[in-house]
Amino acid sequence: MNPTIVGMIVFTCTFGGALLGMWLRSTLPEHHLDAESKDTVKVGIGLIATMTALLLGLVTASAKSSFDAVDSAVKQTAIEILALDRTLARYGSETGEVRKGLQRAIGARIDMIWPQGSSKPANLDPTASGAGAEAERLAGAIRALKPRDDSQRALQSRAVDLAEAL
Repeated sequence: MNPTIVGMIVFTCTFGGALLGMWLRSTLPEHHLDAESKDTVKVGIGLIATMTALLLGLVTASAKSSFDAVDSAVKQTAIEILALDRTLARYGSETGEVRKGLQRAIGARIDMIWPQGSSKPANLDPTASGAGAEAERLAGAIRALKPRDDSQRALQSRAVDLAEAL
């Protein structure tokens, strides 16, 4: 909805409420306008304000908690990607193509979640982009490596575990 229209609706409702209040003041009996009635209304308004503040605080805390969870997940995934890349680099030069495939897959996934064009909506469905197939292809390429010694065998095993976790 257009912000100008929303602003006009809010202004109209507020102005209408003020006019209704002025009309009610002139039609209410005098005992509804004494100090005791005003104090009762003040307590009611204070209760409503307190409940609104509590609700806004809970919504803010929930939003922060959700943001922190996503932030933590993004950081953990970045750590796992870097660990996988470093493990493949330590394996040897024969993992160059696998590392380039990992870089392409991560780049495609980033573009899918945070698209560069402002009019392009984010696509968070991992099956729609073929990300699952790309991950399986990378894991298969890591499994297809032929280790020459125990060190490379351990690195290959670690890389397969990291790729499966991702």
